[in-house]
Amino acid sequence: MKYTWCGIVILLPLSGWALAADTGIEGAVSQSLAYDDNFLFRQNAESSVIYTLSPQLTGYYRTPTYVSTLTAAVDIQRHSDFSEYDRSNPRLGWQQNWLRIRSAYNLGISYQEADQRAEAADDLGDFTTRSKVSTLTLAPSYQYQWSERDTVSLSFNYTDRTYSGDTTSNDNQSYSLNSGWSHNLNERVSLRANLGYTRFESEGQLQNDTRSDIWRVNTGVSYDWTERTSLTLLLGVTHQKTQTSLERVANTSNQTGTSVTLQWNHEALLNNYSASYTRDLVPSSDGAVREQDRLNLGFSRSLSDLSRMAVNASWLQSSDDNGSRDYFSLAPTYTREFTRDLSMNARYEYRWQKRSTEDSSIDGSIYRLNLVYKF
Repeated sequence: MKYTWCGIVILLPLSGWALAADTGIEGAVSQSLAYDDNFLFRQNAESSVIYTLSPQLTGYYRTPTYVSTLTAAVDIQRHSDFSEYDRSNPRLGWQQNWLRIRSAYNLGISYQEADQRAEAADDLGDFTTRSKVSTLTLAPSYQYQWSERDTVSLSFNYTDRTYSGDTTSNDNQSYSLNSGWSHNLNERVSLRANLGYTRFESEGQLQNDTRSDIWRVNTGVSYDWTERTSLTLLLGVTHQKTQTSLERVANTSNQTGTSVTLQWNHEALLNNYSASYTRDLVPSSDGAVREQDRLNLGFSRSLSDLSRMAVNASWLQSSDDNGSRDYFSLAPTYTREFTRDLSMNARYEYRWQKRSTEDSSIDGSIYRLNLVYKF
């Protein structure tokens, strides 16, 4: 970690040094009050009222060819019936973008602390854990317009995750390298191809050492059906090689599967519609890599110049050799802007979860009211 922060210190004085720039500081304070009728998301439901205060400051530096933003925030959360889950989690992010005539460079660096239960839906489905996860991310990327019709891209992502508290999760690191190519056949049709590699390493409570190497190859097409409707389909193959060491006994396994990305978007005068389906291999906090199928449906409508509503539904199935877990959520939302700087958001979320190893399912609802003031 010390080498990463040394790199930040070196890069900071070199970013956009010679051009006159627009600089400033923006801020926001978000307050939310929520009622969760099944806070721990288990059979014996227990409710809680949650208050969250999230102040945030963003400093920016902008020129015609370079943009840099530095964001600092903290999420302060208090609970009426589960004070052991009270938290104050900081977030820090630095984003840089360089723009050239035929190319673009991006560099994102972030550090955040969060409750592990906040990502339980996408991870292991355990909402009872009181552990905290600290995440450091470094994500540079590059895009180049090779010709009038061809664009190539290259991106790298490094993520370091450390768990603390009452956790059985494994500290882990992941390194991902992805390359992409896009060719415009005409104004409506684009061909796409991607090649990616991910290494996932974990050490911790459940397994002494786990290393997974994942290769991905996919190709497909993007089609603009009309000016308002677009469709993207990518199909590919994934290959995973996993080496696990438990009590000095090594075990190696290989697995080959398929990857699918299907996206559809439609924009009407007042309404927006979206649908997506993905299948991929995703690392989990216990050191295992699981196959995940995910379906997302979205609808939004502008009610007036100052208000809008949206409905989002998602389904996730995570599976491995020991079974599968299904998770579903449905969340209608209403947003109202009172002034340029003050807005309100009301949200209801229904959640449902079922494991193949359990006879019964679990469900619950969250009612949330959020007030945001910008300055």
